[in-house]
Amino acid sequence: MNRIFKSFLFLIEFVMCYLILSGKLFTNCIIKQFFHISCPACGFTRGFRAILNGELLKAIEYNLLSIPVFIFFVLVNSYLIYDIITGKKKTDHIFNRLGKFTIPILFILLLNMIINNFRGI
Repeated sequence: MNRIFKSFLFLIEFVMCYLILSGKLFTNCIIKQFFHISCPACGFTRGFRAILNGELLKAIEYNLLSIPVFIFFVLVNSYLIYDIITGKKKTDHIFNRLGKFTIPILFILLLNMIINNFRGI
């Protein structure tokens, strides 16, 4: 990815996160709306808000994966900013390495979806 694309990507991501987390852009879960089941990401917005407010236990209640995903999100965006500033490609290496973990990540997301539905999130 080149610097301009990474900068644009980061800007769009920052604006979307701000709008969603501040409550100015309300998004309903399409899966929950149509199928009446929780998806693996149900509770992430509330969990991220709880993390930002320092309420880690509440974040875990909303979604078990909210803390690890938040940490991953912060790390990837830190590398993205580093890439934009220095012109290096650390973010590309992260996403190339993630490909090796596709099956375990999908399994964890499926398991999280099952847990969320049993807990009634």
